[in-house]
Amino acid sequence: MKALSQPLFASLRGYDRAQLGPDLFSGVLIALLSIPISMGYAQLAGLPPVYGLYGSLVPILLFAMLSTTREFIFGVDAAPAAMIGAVLTSLGVTPGGAEAMRVVPVLTLYVALWLAVFALVRADKAVDYISEPVMGGFISGVCCEIILMQVPKLLGSATGTGELFELLGHVFDAAKVINWPTAALGFGTLAILLIAPRKWPKVPWVLVMMVLGGLLGAFAPLADWGVALLAAVPRGLPKVVLPDLTALPFTQALVATLPVAAVILAETLLASSGTAQKNGYRLNGRREIVTYAVGNVAAGLVGCCVVSGSVSRTAVNERNGGRTQLVSVMASVTMLVVLLVPPVREAFGGACYEVLFTLAALLGGGMMALYTSYEGHEAYVSVVLKLRLNAPVFRYGDCRHTALSADDRKTACLFWTHGGDAAMFVGNLADEGKTVTVRLERGAYPADVSVRLRDMI
Repeated sequence: MKALSQPLFASLRGYDRAQLGPDLFSGVLIALLSIPISMGYAQLAGLPPVYGLYGSLVPILLFAMLSTTREFIFGVDAAPAAMIGAVLTSLGVTPGGAEAMRVVPVLTLYVALWLAVFALVRADKAVDYISEPVMGGFISGVCCEIILMQVPKLLGSATGTGELFELLGHVFDAAKVINWPTAALGFGTLAILLIAPRKWPKVPWVLVMMVLGGLLGAFAPLADWGVALLAAVPRGLPKVVLPDLTALPFTQALVATLPVAAVILAETLLASSGTAQKNGYRLNGRREIVTYAVGNVAAGLVGCCVVSGSVSRTAVNERNGGRTQLVSVMASVTMLVVLLVPPVREAFGGACYEVLFTLAALLGGGMMALYTSYEGHEAYVSVVLKLRLNAPVFRYGDCRHTALSADDRKTACLFWTHGGDAAMFVGNLADEGKTVTVRLERGAYPADVSVRLRDMI
């Protein structure tokens, strides 16, 4: 297959040694951030939390080996994990039980099969015709579902399941039997995670709160207060086992996993293509789909749920200077240390209160979709007037003419700063060389900055 003809570890060819420090640092940071986020997403998919760590080990190493993207990060992510959880509910399987641990890897392998089919039929060409607002709206809807599922856990009850009215019913039932220590810890942590980044945006607050949660769990009698604690993380590497394909009828499994595979294809390929265009190179779309399939085969063989691209962790990677897939290699090595070294492993099991990982699942990526609709593909900007640009991502410096006023001399120019933030200048190209103020909106936190037009155009 021509899609596999490119060399392994393509992003490391001609590696610049000056990039070594930022890549290694970003890799360790991504791994540490992935611990609470992936454990939370594993629970969304109906698995014990440790399986999120397994999904952040071999699959992302294979992604680094096969992918043609340089900066994009792969792993367990919100929307596909939530969809797998919804499939379990539709099958009548109790999340977290032995039956779920038997069924989820089977679903993961069927998702990999669909992705392989997508590669054979060159589905990467079809992705270009998917409307980004539609995709963004779908992901935001999934995020809203995740929030409703997790609110009962913030109140000290079990995760909600079912459709909208059932989820609301779980929330109302949980509100009648609130465990106040759990609610105080949950909503207190939520307030910090929402407010603190506005003042200190570069601090990895999810990681900070995870460490503080571990210390609190170790030294405070949380269990006596009724606060659920995570089970100890099992020592060692995951076992490679072929899932029991008889757990589900073939046709039923195919039908149930097609939407999951389609979302992984569209979400990951759209976002990674946007990242590549922003940084001035092109992806091999077919090779990327093959990579997604291989990653999900690996996830299924270690009992994990589906894996896909992570927009939120990619943004963290770029913000910290990561520029090659050495970041993913380092993240995989760091996760290996977490699983094998007892003091490190024990720091993430038993001591941490469970609601913290619920918040990590909500804020580590899901809420970002609500802030930006689909970060990396469209931006909310405010310069001369408030508007929303629904268009493909342009490379640095590319502009498009847009009829914003009666005279068509106005130009909307979408550009990217070194930090990966999106902005749009609305003005006249005759003003080149002058300093103007543009509006950047990073998630929920806008900021005015001064730039020179000739730096962008």
